[in-house]
Amino acid sequence: MSRKNSVALFIIILLIAIAIGDALFKQSALTKDVSSEHLDVQDNLAKTQPNNVVAIEKEQSIYMAPNFELETVDGKPISLADYAGKKVLLNFWATWCPPCNAEAPHLQTIYEQYGAAGIEIIAVNVTSQEKGKGKDTVPQFVQQYGLTFPVVLDVHDQVASMYQILTLPTTYFIDEEGAIIEIISGPMDEQLMHEILYQMDNT
Repeated sequence: MSRKNSVALFIIILLIAIAIGDALFKQSALTKDVSSEHLDVQDNLAKTQPNNVVAIEKEQSIYMAPNFELETVDGKPISLADYAGKKVLLNFWATWCPPCNAEAPHLQTIYEQYGAAGIEIIAVNVTSQEKGKGKDTVPQFVQQYGLTFPVVLDVHDQVASMYQILTLPTTYFIDEEGAIIEIISGPMDEQLMHEILYQMDNT
């Protein structure tokens, strides 16, 4: 074999060796990346698993309604603690809210039907959202719908924030021990209120 052919053959063998080495290196790197990614996923699962368990436990826990004290439209201070031992419908609303207007007569009917049985309604006017009208419009609303249950003024949005109110109306159903049984975002009619109260009596 001539010297020229030997050099050419050597170059070919060298190129093949380089190509094989590069392929093996890429395969090794890919395997390492996949292994690393798999370990990262396992690590993330291990980190999130306790949180998931806690979340499930919280869903099964009993949440107690936080106490508060506000004044009624007549200036009388009342607190949620005053109603211990009774079922309470804690309703958040505003005068400008059409669904709140539609719901008000249903709340009054329920109060008339169940009040003697120890079921109370506290209507919390989110006064800070009265759009410049202020609390002066609330007595007019109470008179218009003939509301006889307590209507209190959340002037500084303190209680609405405490109960994380995002939608009006929103109603919390609270049992005799102060536990939150149900939360309804949006308006209710009498039938829905009846159903929830029935469930509260039979659970």
